[in-house]
Order: sequence, then structure tokens, then C-alpha cells
Amino acid sequence: MYIEMKQKDIRVLKEKLWLINDKKCPVLGKDIALDKMVLDHAHKRNTESYSPTKGVVREALDKRANSILGKVENALKRT
Repeated sequence: MYIEMKQKDIRVLKEKLWLINDKKCPVLGKDIALDKMVLDHAHKRNTESYSPTKGVVREALDKRANSILGKVENALKRT
């Protein structure tokens, strides 16, 4: 089952994942403040259906690590 999340629910989920990971970014392995974390998710277009690879939350990551991973993913898709 897939659900669209409201902004207030996103913060709750982000904090829950952050606590599960002992307040660390799972990519960097370093302590990161909650306000520096973002929910990493698989993007989907409006015309696409939700699926395990489209529109789902994967993890809470440091926003810088998430940005770099997004750039790498996009570069790989283009090659």
C-alpha cells in the first residue's frame, strides 16, 4: 500500500528513521542533526504509479549526501 504524506507526517517519519539510525546518516556514518536530514525517496512522475522503485521513501540521509547520491543516480540514468 502506498500513501501520499503530508508535511507534518514527513517530519515524524524523518525523526523516526533518524532515531533508528542512532542519529547518524547511514551513508556517512556520522552524527547529523535532525534539521540537516532529509527523506531520501525514489521520484515518480505524475503520470507514473507508485511502486517499489517509484515514489517511495528509502531512508533519512544528510541533505548533502542525499544531493550527491541524486546527482550520481541521474548521471547513471543518462549513460
